[in-house]
Amino acid sequence: MSGGQLPWEGPFRVDSDKDTYRCQLQDSPGIYRIRAFTSPRDPIIIARCNGRDPDGILHIGETKCLRTRLRHFRDAAIGNGNSHAAGCEFRDYGFASQFPKESL
Repeated sequence: MSGGQLPWEGPFRVDSDKDTYRCQLQDSPGIYRIRAFTSPRDPIIIARCNGRDPDGILHIGETKCLRTRLRHFRDAAIGNGNSHAAGCEFRDYGFASQFPKESL
């Protein structure tokens, strides 16, 4: 670790299937970021009120179970129920028109 930053793991696609969630995500506590990408490694630069976000971060959260929390975000974002607040905001505010779920 340098500069006080956490070592983040590589991207995991939000629109992955259930088997991928089961195999690749831990069933343990953790911190996660929901980010938007133009390609597997290139984040979308997002305009913010105080400048530009070069990392494409839409949401940062913490959870007791990464696997369940990210699945709940995905389900809420695409309208399949669940009550993940950021997923509901993503759906209700129409962010999918700017950031398709395939880019998250």
